[in-house]
Amino acid sequence: MRQLPLLRPNRLSLRERALDSWGPVTPSNNSPSYLTISGTATAEIDVKRSRFVAVILPVSSDQAAKAIIDGQRRLHHAARHHCSAYILAPTILAPNILAPNILAPNILASYISADRPIGSAPALDAAATLDRPRAAGVNPARPASSEGSAPLSLATERANDDGEPAGTAGMPMLDVLRGAQLMDVIAVVTRYFGGTLLGAGGLVRAYSDAASAACKEAKPLRRSLFQLFAVAVDHARAGQVEAQLRNRSVRIHSVEYETNAVLTLAVEPHHTAELTSIVAGITAGAGTLRPVGYAWVQS
Repeated sequence: MRQLPLLRPNRLSLRERALDSWGPVTPSNNSPSYLTISGTATAEIDVKRSRFVAVILPVSSDQAAKAIIDGQRRLHHAARHHCSAYILAPTILAPNILAPNILAPNILASYISADRPIGSAPALDAAATLDRPRAAGVNPARPASSEGSAPLSLATERANDDGEPAGTAGMPMLDVLRGAQLMDVIAVVTRYFGGTLLGAGGLVRAYSDAASAACKEAKPLRRSLFQLFAVAVDHARAGQVEAQLRNRSVRIHSVEYETNAVLTLAVEPHHTAELTSIVAGITAGAGTLRPVGYAWVQS
């Protein structure tokens, strides 16, 4: 099993960290993609009789992240600190709708492939949250110009020290997630105090080491941006068409039975012409592909 890259968080200032490159979102075969994990992983370390219990889980929204943190707080109700960090992947927005702080994937991929930094330092609110700024020099109101691309929101990063000295828990954990190049992931580290003060440096090392240990136990998987197309076929032929599509390695995203059977197919944007040809051949020209959106798909 491929292990996640584990990096000790760097000691950059907050401004330097904010100027760090996008990192986790990378172009894969001309389609943006990112690394996440397939399930829950846990780890525990002891530092001078203090226990640091770490868990890393998939997450897809701020609300889900809050529920996970609350769940860990209930599970470890005797502990005082439940520090957290999470990164959410860019959200896929409606095609041709670009608002401020949105990047189209073709623009995003060009910045990533050039390994260029993203934007300027953002402001932090009282909850120590961090959102990626938009790319410097990119007009966020400009729609994607390449065929088959979709606008993406910015990735979201959040960190919380939960009562520990500022910057000693949440941000080091966030740096671990960045170093492992993960998105749609949350790390929560619960501390049971052992009676010995660790100091700021000791806390940074302990929280980052606990998060790293949990990352090491996680199973990574990659998601890529796919375009979705719907094709309607007669109920009598639906099973045969679906089987032939699967035999041609076409991804079936979903199947719905309405007046006709509607198959939603997922394809990387640069393979849409090939998909059109395959569907035309299988349906003898009767099947028409209708674009219906985009999705992050395990690749």
